[in-house]
Amino acid sequence: MTRRGLSETEAKVYIAVRAFHRLDPPRAPTLQEVAGALGWKQPSSVKQYVDELEAAGYVHRRRGRAGIQLGPRPEAEGAPV
Repeated sequence: MTRRGLSETEAKVYIAVRAFHRLDPPRAPTLQEVAGALGWKQPSSVKQYVDELEAAGYVHRRRGRAGIQLGPRPEAEGAPV
């Protein structure tokens, strides 16, 4: 991740996570669901990017829960809209 914002792949992962949160009703996706939404075969590939997004405050995960929540970092600070 650069200081200017998210890499292209990080942005794609973030947008996929956010799309699940915009469903009616909203929900927190699993790594496997995000991988499927991106057309990726391995959820472990998503985990790397989710870890980076979590470290930057864009998403968070709770211990004992599978879903990926949107983080407190405002979209205006570099997350794709």
